Amino acid sequence: MARALLGDEIDLHSGGEDNIFPHHECEIAQTRSVTDCGCLSRVWMHVRHLMVNGAKMSKSAGTFFTVRDLLAKGATPAANRLELIRTHYRANANFTLQGLRDCGRMVDRWCRLRDHLADVPTEVQAFNGPGPLESALPAFTEAVADDLNLAKAIGVLNEAFSAYAACRETPPQYPFARARTAASELAALQRMDSVLGVLDRNVEPAGPAGDDESEINTLVAARDQARADKDWVEADRVRDALLDKGIELKDSAGGTIWRRIVQ
Repeated sequence: MARALLGDEIDLHSGGEDNIFPHHECEIAQTRSVTDCGCLSRVWMHVRHLMVNGAKMSKSAGTFFTVRDLLAKGATPAANRLELIRTHYRANANFTLQGLRDCGRMVDRWCRLRDHLADVPTEVQAFNGPGPLESALPAFTEAVADDLNLAKAIGVLNEAFSAYAACRETPPQYPFARARTAASELAALQRMDSVLGVLDRNVEPAGPAGDDESEINTLVAARDQARADKDWVEADRVRDALLDKGIELKDSAGGTIWRRIVQ
């Protein structure tokens, strides 16, 4: 199949380090004998092991997850992807649910920034020169070119993000100007995401079976009413009940926002 789709030689072959011997050496010997080519792949890329909570994955220890399991826990595809790629491929990756939550929040912040940049009014006053994201693009590119150092690249993006006071839960105050500047910043962010591939995957997973959004909205409204009545005990009770269902509340100037969280 690989030969039919890719030809006798390919540019990159990846796999886990446990495949180096004997699997990949056998693969090289078999393909060379069939194709009579000097090599199967020009570059072999081997990643280190994926650990879970610092130990080998194990079903009996509860440290084995499928993507379906993680989506059921409330993780977005974007959070799953970022948690898996943010460790350098030459180092053992340690997957944790807390890390998954952190990645989900990180992607949420980037998405809010993207949405703000796409919605900048034309009358706002501009930066003198490139914005933080456009300025960070060369360092981001250099990090990716440095043996796929995505951890460093993500750090560059987060440092540029920190220049934006705009991306809180409150209505944004844009620290820069003309729509042209915002368009350049948005283009830089999208260029970075062309490597990370997370912004368009930040999709809320479906809730567990029986999880009714109308019921959640009813509880949120009940909490809002309790807060309006200054019944803080009832408001906290409803908040905790929602948290037990994997629903996190955030109070903002525009009202109460809820979202699913990884449990």
